[in-house]
Amino acid sequence: MADPAATISMSNVVTALAPAFAAGFAVQQGLQILDGFLKLDKNVGPVTKTGLAGLASLGLGIVFATQGIHVLSALSTTSYPAWIDTMVSALVISGGTEGFNSIMKFIGYKKDAANPNAPADNAANQGGSGRNALDKAA
Repeated sequence: MADPAATISMSNVVTALAPAFAAGFAVQQGLQILDGFLKLDKNVGPVTKTGLAGLASLGLGIVFATQGIHVLSALSTTSYPAWIDTMVSALVISGGTEGFNSIMKFIGYKKDAANPNAPADNAANQGGSGRNALDKAA
């Protein structure tokens, strides 16, 4: 069984990841603005555009990660070498909001797996039937 003192609460994870989430969102928005100015759709093919966007986002992720925004140290009580934390952080930040959505889903799955008696869906937590408003209107 995991040591309760070694676990990180969901609110602590969200608080710890907020700067990295903001950095990832900034990378995503920055690429959209840059794409608008460079008109990459008209000037290069889709494969080249994807590659350039990936390199630009990784470069920005590296900048944010080397300035102290770290993901692994925020998610784990295990100590990792700084260069690994920086590399992972740069890659996660470069993924924009999609990377953080994946992390939060994973944490939710782990939390649900740790508590098998938890209700299967949010509607059960709220006393609902599990149907959404559109189903009820039909």
